[in-house]
Amino acid sequence: MKDEIASFHRFYYILGGNAHYLSATQDTDLLAGNLYILPTFSSYTLWHDPKDPLEVIYFHIEIAPDITDDLLRIPINQNTLELSLLHTMRYFSDIGDVQNLDELCGILVRYIAAVYCPTIVYDSRLVRVIRYITQHTTEHITVENLAQIACMERAYFTRLFKKHYKTTPMKYVTQKKMAIAAKELLSGAIIADVSQMISYEDEKAFSRVFKRVYGCSPSEYCKSHNRQP
Repeated sequence: MKDEIASFHRFYYILGGNAHYLSATQDTDLLAGNLYILPTFSSYTLWHDPKDPLEVIYFHIEIAPDITDDLLRIPINQNTLELSLLHTMRYFSDIGDVQNLDELCGILVRYIAAVYCPTIVYDSRLVRVIRYITQHTTEHITVENLAQIACMERAYFTRLFKKHYKTTPMKYVTQKKMAIAAKELLSGAIIADVSQMISYEDEKAFSRVFKRVYGCSPSEYCKSHNRQP
């Protein structure tokens, strides 16, 4: 994957092989025995040596708010609950048990957030806003709507949101809309239908925003993202 911009976190538990991660801030090998969480909406390149291919347990997990804005490494010791959890998640993934997999993903994310990401904000007002965005992403959302939900004045709400989530409310909404669009496009939906689905009446405007977020057009995205792990 070169200059990848994903709409979801990749969770990679490395079993073996030779892989390397490169971003604007990190240049590192992915080492066996570690769980790596790759960021969303940040450009990075990941490659492995064909002579020593990557062996990995991986999951694509959508989290609100995002858990990290750069590569996060978590050492996983043998014979621990964390390792058992990862193997159990892979089992449920292999048999297609989505309900149990989602529950275990939630447990893993909460554990990681508590231990490794103590700065993640759980201000009840902002959590209420994030929950609303998650539930109404495909609808037309404005800053005024979100400020009312948070029970704050618009300018103060925008400053507080940006302080904690490192982006503006509307950029966050746009990223979530484009994440839905990317998933639908990879499922075979046509661009016109996807743009309407996420409340873009103008297909060209949707394509411009999609390219701004992902660095390529919707059609180019589909060509380059078929079945990436």
